[in-house]
Amino acid sequence: ATAPAAGSPWSAPALVSNEELARARTPGVTTAADGTPFQTWYSGGDIVVHRGVSPGQAHTFPSPAGSSNARPNLATDASGRIWVVWCRFGGSGVVGTIAQQVDPATGAPLGSQVQLPGSSTDFQGTRNAACVLEATVARRQPVAARVGGGVYAAGTSGYPTRTRVLVWRLDASGVSRTLEAANNRRPGHLGHSEPALAAA
Repeated sequence: ATAPAAGSPWSAPALVSNEELARARTPGVTTAADGTPFQTWYSGGDIVVHRGVSPGQAHTFPSPAGSSNARPNLATDASGRIWVVWCRFGGSGVVGTIAQQVDPATGAPLGSQVQLPGSSTDFQGTRNAACVLEATVARRQPVAARVGGGVYAAGTSGYPTRTRVLVWRLDASGVSRTLEAANNRRPGHLGHSEPALAAA
């Protein structure tokens, strides 16, 4: 449903994508530099991005065989670049918090996927994605765009205890900076979970 910036009235809801009820999960949204809305969700373990509000092609972002992908979110930076960020676990490929640019003209994947540093941990011979240890996959990855430039994503790190909260800066070059926002400093600390992120 749409409405003018000044407020009501709202239009009647329109069907953008015909997904099975159990497969179209909590969406993330952003607008491109020209005002075009973008939506992302995960469906059957795949990340989907759709451009605009008219029914039409939704793009599925590639993932390794056997992997599951969840919790996608979108943000547009001051230069008009759109990033989608999500959690990947399982399968034989790279796991953790994954980021990829979105083509503003089509909604298709743009460039290479990037594993955000520190978003996976080796434990007893298995690589674990810390981003799925939170209470529910219905939530989205924390992502925010800064007016002065850059898209920022946040997540937890460590396994089986989440020992850190990390914040990554994404720009034209990919991950340009990784910040440690919190760290377990006492043996009895129970760890960190469910970080959130907002731009001032």
